Amino acid sequence: MAKYTIRQGNSLWLQLTGDTDSIDTTWANWTGKWAIRDKTTKAVLASGDLTRSDVAGVFILAVPPVSTAALSAAEYDLITEISNVARNYVDEWKPDTLIIQAQGIIPTP
Repeated sequence: MAKYTIRQGNSLWLQLTGDTDSIDTTWANWTGKWAIRDKTTKAVLASGDLTRSDVAGVFILAVPPVSTAALSAAEYDLITEISNVARNYVDEWKPDTLIIQAQGIIPTP
């Protein structure tokens, strides 16, 4: 499980690679989603679609600043899921940890 740290209102960009060819070599049949989930309640607080790159098996996860701006400074689960409707296949990858830090400068007392 990986840990990623960003500040509130910043974006996160990751390149994710999976072995899709062993299931279906038609790259256009693949889709993916991401979600930021509360670690305690498991409620989804932000979500979006993964983008397929030009290379089969490589997805791009891009969390925009608007998705992190409203989140409190805390640790969250970062969930990714890939699917292929032609093969009735869904795989949720192991949750990673996303740490959101407070935005701005914290003054010294």
